[in-house]
Amino acid sequence: MQRHHGVPTALLRPSYCSDEERATGFVFFCVVLPPHAVVSTLRRSFCHQIMIPMKAKLGLCTIILACALQTFAQGTFINLGFESAVIIPVPGDPYSRVQFTEALPGWIGTINGSLETRALYNKMFLDSGGIGIQGPGSGATLSGSYTAMLQSGYALTGPPALAISSLSQTGMVPGDARSLKFKVAAYGPFQVLMNDQALSLTPLLVTSSYTVYGANIEAFAGASSKLTFTVNPKQNPPVISTVLFDDIEFSVQSVPEPGTFSLLGVGGLLLASRMRRSLGA
Repeated sequence: MQRHHGVPTALLRPSYCSDEERATGFVFFCVVLPPHAVVSTLRRSFCHQIMIPMKAKLGLCTIILACALQTFAQGTFINLGFESAVIIPVPGDPYSRVQFTEALPGWIGTINGSLETRALYNKMFLDSGGIGIQGPGSGATLSGSYTAMLQSGYALTGPPALAISSLSQTGMVPGDARSLKFKVAAYGPFQVLMNDQALSLTPLLVTSSYTVYGANIEAFAGASSKLTFTVNPKQNPPVISTVLFDDIEFSVQSVPEPGTFSLLGVGGLLLASRMRRSLGA
């Protein structure tokens, strides 16, 4: 079967299939094709080659364009959901660690400033600093198949000292980005920084498994910036801190300040009170 950018050409020719089958082609187009194929096919007037009502064409073309734009929405940052992990064990490693670069592509890990080349996989240290990834079978993922993990505690090697773990990536922040959002399960103190400036974090959603935090990053929009997640040891024994991160994303929506959330909460209570009085009357 002939294909155009991976789409069966029959779906592009009105005489070969029904409107429903052509609509299926649109779904395939939106979900599967890479961005360059989307743009190329739009340039070839893909929408005009399909014999379906004009309103449907316009709606579907809008969906296609939205899909293409969404692909570029995270700037040049990659692997923000940690789903690109490839697990390659390090032979003879005493902690059964894996190759860091393949497990966390796009990211750089450091402990007390020293570059990490090995990552924990489906394991956690009891009292030492480490960086790893939790995957299938671990029971510790927050979303999807993989979740990043940072641990800070005592230094694993060398003289006795506390270890601070960091995971960072440098990329171009989308020009329309207003906030950074991510999921976290924190068992210890952590910070998120842009170009070494600590961000003010606001909890947006709290669940039994994780908290979604947001931070306004409009000042960094359209610029090359370094995004860093840092975990610090606890002040009192046990010093070990373990923090899981996942689903990092840049958003076009601003994050309300904590004071705004308080006002919204008070407003909601007042509204509920008034509604109860009205119903009682």
